[in-house]
Amino acid sequence: MRRAALLLGTAAAVVAGCGPQVGRLSFPVPPPSRPVATTAPPSTVDGSAVSLPTVPGVTTTTAPGLGPGGATVTGTVRGPGGPVAGATVLVQRVVGARAASTEVATAASGKFTVAGVLGGLYRLRAWDPPHLTMLQAVLRWVPDGTTQSVELTLASFGPQLAVTASFDPDPPVVGRPVILAVLVRRPSVTAGGLVRDVPATGSRVRLLGASWTVSGPATATTGPTGTVTFVVTCHAAGSQALGAVVGVGRVSLHPPACVAPAPPPTSVPKTKRHRARHR
Repeated sequence: MRRAALLLGTAAAVVAGCGPQVGRLSFPVPPPSRPVATTAPPSTVDGSAVSLPTVPGVTTTTAPGLGPGGATVTGTVRGPGGPVAGATVLVQRVVGARAASTEVATAASGKFTVAGVLGGLYRLRAWDPPHLTMLQAVLRWVPDGTTQSVELTLASFGPQLAVTASFDPDPPVVGRPVILAVLVRRPSVTAGGLVRDVPATGSRVRLLGASWTVSGPATATTGPTGTVTFVVTCHAAGSQALGAVVGVGRVSLHPPACVAPAPPPTSVPKTKRHRARHR
């Protein structure tokens, strides 16, 4: 304790001995510190527009198989006239949204057989161009190791004709010529079993109508587009029947109602026009 007091006294004496010569205490100023470099946070990079090079290879998704298995699908294809020989039968084993397919032809008896396939859900459809097909497939569950028989029935889509007509101008004006276009088509079954309307080339069309006259021959034959044109005139206002004999059948052309011609504009006397301008 005494030693600490002695040291404090000595320090005070030294300071006092300096006298008035010491105006203030000075301390060395430390050197300025160097600026510290800061790193900005990384920005978010949008890689949606970056195209990556393709990698050679193949998709490894496994397609459903049709066989080998212990099941058999058999059946008979029939049309309006009985069993259909030479018809195409599409047999599909369906797994989810995918299917394994095969096509077979029917024998003279209309029968078909697909043996050695896996069990599962099967979708079947048959057709025989150009007139026979199915609009809806048949679904059948086939357990593995069993034989399932299916009857497939075809509908006929020919050789009946479809006839449509158009008039220009529409509606026809009484006493004025009109262009009549007649389109003749026939349904046809494609090689894939779909029904399509095709032009009926070479079809004979003969017009029939008491209130209509034809400029030129009333009979014509359709060309490659299945179309034939006539120039006709309606002679009475209102609905006037107009038909045609196409092939061996008679059809209505359903013409629009004929309209009376518009009355001619009335002329205003010159004196009245002159007075009207000066009022």
